[in-house]
Amino acid sequence: MRFKLILILSILLIFGNTATAEELHIIVSGKANHYTDQKLNEDNSGWGFEYDFDKRGNWIPFVTGASFLDSNKQTSKYLGAGAKRRYGLGWGFSDFHLDAGVFAF
Repeated sequence: MRFKLILILSILLIFGNTATAEELHIIVSGKANHYTDQKLNEDNSGWGFEYDFDKRGNWIPFVTGASFLDSNKQTSKYLGAGAKRRYGLGWGFSDFHLDAGVFAF
């Protein structure tokens, strides 16, 4: 069931319309890899959101929050805000992009 949900969400993200402003996104947390001898949780499942506001110059302000299982199997939550700059990857067949910015929580 979980695989099907992740597959459906991935397809929607790849072929769906990407956000440019004033849009709500769902964040799906999932996998972490630890390169250590310690026995840590690598299934960091959880859910969250990100809301993008109207673009201001080259920056897109946003608020975000999520809840997930951390590497010690404890519930971890965050809520914060930031600004990001969007770079289109220009592949022509989709609206793939890369965001880089700052975030405080």
